[in-house]
Amino acid sequence: MKRLSLRLSGAVTAWLLLTSLVSPVAAQSKSVVVQRRDADMTILTNGDVQVIETWQVQFSGGPFTSAFRSIPLNKVTSIDGWRVADETQSYQQVNKGSSKQPYTFEYTIGDGLMKATWFFPSTTDQTRTFKVGYTLHGALRIDPAGDQFYWKFIEADRGYTINTSQVVLHLPAKFDSNQLKFTMYQNGVEQFGARWVDAQTLEFTGGSFAGGVEWEIRAQFPHGVVTASAPAWQANENQTSDPQNSVAVPISPQSQTNNQGIGVIPAVILAVVFLVAVFMIYLAVVQSNATEGDLSDVTDNSNSSGRSTRRQPHRRDDWEDAKQFPRDDGNRWSRDRDWDSSDRSSSSSDHDSGGGGGGSGSSGFG
Repeated sequence: MKRLSLRLSGAVTAWLLLTSLVSPVAAQSKSVVVQRRDADMTILTNGDVQVIETWQVQFSGGPFTSAFRSIPLNKVTSIDGWRVADETQSYQQVNKGSSKQPYTFEYTIGDGLMKATWFFPSTTDQTRTFKVGYTLHGALRIDPAGDQFYWKFIEADRGYTINTSQVVLHLPAKFDSNQLKFTMYQNGVEQFGARWVDAQTLEFTGGSFAGGVEWEIRAQFPHGVVTASAPAWQANENQTSDPQNSVAVPISPQSQTNNQGIGVIPAVILAVVFLVAVFMIYLAVVQSNATEGDLSDVTDNSNSSGRSTRRQPHRRDDWEDAKQFPRDDGNRWSRDRDWDSSDRSSSSSDHDSGGGGGGSGSSGFG
């Protein structure tokens, strides 16, 4: 009996030791889901873009005491006007590393990024709301065919899911809907979800976005409304993608001398080659006409059965080239519009060179 009592006592002691070791590990388990990450963006007449992001964050486990948001500087002139707030108060800006006290924030610049970090009271198993504001300078693409705001709002570099996102974009003036072009992309593939709200407002809605998924919006409005000029990054990008950046190779004096005269025999050979080439072209034309006749029969049969043989584009590269897209009820989407060919030169480099829009970066919680 005494031995049984000792064994039970030892088992209880071991259990207590085990739970004391496991409990801290369990307490440290934590995860984040952002229920909503929205933005209200306003394009000013001077070309600046004012942004206010709203994050509704569900914290599971904890504790959490900080969050950060970084934005690349490669397609802006600068970013300033940072401000942070939560449900109760505005946060105070402090110098880098000077304080990690709740209700403060700091920003840093490095590796081509501007990063804002804000600190809040220790949070466990709660849902919190944060507002993050900033101003983008030089973020518009300026072109006579139409000025564009092309921005990656949801970045791929993050370890949490965003359930939904809505961006409301206020334009610098009022426009008729047929003067505007607008759409959105998820991982480079064009998506439904952009709509014209009124003469000065567009709306983009998407989600859910798992970690590693990127989401960007794009809007074009008539040139001349904003006073901004093309930023330096745009000029550099256009120069890089310009197919005319080639150098002519001069003809050497030796090659000029060799081409000054042609002998009789080479001339006869050239004449024979020319006649053969003409005969081959004649045969190709005859064969082509016969093929077109066969194809026209196939097309007529297809149309008579009520089916179209034309494929509709769905890729991001069809921003400029697409003329028709599948229609949504109400014909609300920008992709139902015809795209002018006049602005292809101003924007095709976005896709051909892999440039795309500005923004993205990374974000996270700690």
